[in-house]
Amino acid sequence: MNPESTPRDGGPTPPVSSNRPASWTGSRKWLARTLLLGVSLGIVALICEITVRLVCAPYIMPRFVENAPYGIRRPLPNVRGFLVTPQYRHRMSTNSKGFRGTREYALPKPPGVFRMVVLGDSVVNGYGVEDDETFCAVLERKLSKLRQTEVLNLGVPGFGNAEELIQLENVGLEQQPDMVVLGYFVNDHFENLTCGLYSLQEGKLVRNPNVSEPAVRLRDRISGLPGYNFLCQHSYLVNYARQKASDFFRGQLAEKHTLGLAAYTSNKPSEAQIQLSSALVDEIIRVCQERHIPILILNIPMEIQGAWMQNMVPDSLQRKEAARIIDVAKEIWNTEDIHKIATPGSYHPKPRGHELIADWLSDYVQKEVWKK
Repeated sequence: MNPESTPRDGGPTPPVSSNRPASWTGSRKWLARTLLLGVSLGIVALICEITVRLVCAPYIMPRFVENAPYGIRRPLPNVRGFLVTPQYRHRMSTNSKGFRGTREYALPKPPGVFRMVVLGDSVVNGYGVEDDETFCAVLERKLSKLRQTEVLNLGVPGFGNAEELIQLENVGLEQQPDMVVLGYFVNDHFENLTCGLYSLQEGKLVRNPNVSEPAVRLRDRISGLPGYNFLCQHSYLVNYARQKASDFFRGQLAEKHTLGLAAYTSNKPSEAQIQLSSALVDEIIRVCQERHIPILILNIPMEIQGAWMQNMVPDSLQRKEAARIIDVAKEIWNTEDIHKIATPGSYHPKPRGHELIADWLSDYVQKEVWKK
């Protein structure tokens, strides 16, 4: 017997050593724990997803905006998705420039084409209706029967007049429009003040170049995560989190300006809101006026308890004579049952509301712009 293989002093026989490295054993434990954690989180996420679907039913919408180099949001190009709410479900598409719909518009503008640029928020963009049911799309079809016409829908959800002014200067004018339409909605007063893009200093409109939206910066970063955009279109839980984050940032902005969220669609805006909003609309009119581009403003109302509510103050505009201002409630929707136009529980009009605006604009362009 080999004396070196015998235990000394009668001690216990040492255990036979494993051929597997210690690092391999540790890796298996780490992998098992990681898989267990992943499965646990997946089960929790599934339970939360089911709960949100049953209880909250938030919007489902594709990711559609990003930060633009000119200091505001811009719509993402080539979006193909669905917008789902308790009130409606429809396709939502953008072209290669981020304009609502799939039609492309050439630059420079082709000879003989009459081109309109339409600015606004989610009402103009067409929440609640299909791509081809927005008043921009309907108007384009109507006028194109008489003359080659293009109506570019630049509406971006959440925009106020401050963003629309910047968008006009950086995107709209580049499209070489023959006419501009501005859709004014009842939350513009709130958006104009809280976004901080402009202020009034000694009665003059001043741009704040250092403002950017933290919510959009956060979304831009999160969107880089694998599968995030897919979840935006399919997960109620993810959209619930997006909605709560949006409400949080909007509440922070409201608090900063000593406003409550009730002011978001108030029919009694403060004097500061009226002055700033009027200065912004005046500047949009001036930009068009200097370039000899006709501008028309749609004062679009929202339904509140079976009646139309709006808060634009046309008399506070210094350049109101240089634009045509249309009270949509009185001049376009006045002969229609409000329930055929307004979507209950939503700010956004039904297809019939868009159709009536398109009919009115078609007549206006033919008679007042084309002089037919």
